[in-house]
Amino acid sequence: MDKVHQVSQDSFNRNAVLYDKARPSYSPTAINVLISGLCLKQGSKVLDLACGTGKFTRLLDNRGYDLTAADPSTGMLDVLSALSPHIPVVTAGAYSLPFPDAHFDAVAIAQAFHWFADHDALTEISRVLKPGGMLGMIWNLEREGISQLQDEHFAAVTRYDEGLPQYRKGLWKKPLEETTLLSKYQEYVEETTQVLSEEALWERAKSKSFITKLPEEEQQALKRELEEMVRAHPEQERDAEGRLVLPYFVRVIWMKKL
Repeated sequence: MDKVHQVSQDSFNRNAVLYDKARPSYSPTAINVLISGLCLKQGSKVLDLACGTGKFTRLLDNRGYDLTAADPSTGMLDVLSALSPHIPVVTAGAYSLPFPDAHFDAVAIAQAFHWFADHDALTEISRVLKPGGMLGMIWNLEREGISQLQDEHFAAVTRYDEGLPQYRKGLWKKPLEETTLLSKYQEYVEETTQVLSEEALWERAKSKSFITKLPEEEQQALKRELEEMVRAHPEQERDAEGRLVLPYFVRVIWMKKL
């Protein structure tokens, strides 16, 4: 039986359109690093696992790869298919992939491995990889310790993620370090910024699974708290249009099937 995290699946089914609108994309440099790490070439069979609404999938599209997207959330896949109807999609999670053994040259996972970071998922991913096939991951997240506003905003939002396997908790690292199915991972980290209006900042917070599941009254209370937080930090860097300039980082990881 698939062990899809219920909070993530329920929330992502409900907030798929907002997720696609609000979540950040990835820098061209980071994408090129991942493509290089995965050794992709014309005709490579690639699985975008936990593809969500296809924000990352679209960055792999039109490059000559044989691309398939998979996600357990039908709501997310509906958005992907509406935006990119030519990309094949499969409703499936990391624990039960409906593909033959040794089927893909590469599996890519964007902003998601922390939800299923364990031996069982890695075993199933390894099964569908060809011998010597590549597994790659990418995240784009808030960088801490630079902006006081962002640090306070991050703390206010993440107080609701107790008990969830979020990236920031680092639980995803141990299975990668302990696996004998894949090589030791290589990585690339890039410091970036994201430019957001105040409304877009709230939408990004609301798109998180653990905020989506909150009752509407509690969401609105959090929104008011975060709006007051922004007003309390007039020193926060803004661009010429008055939008917030916030520090982010992109992390790319890749490893080979042994």
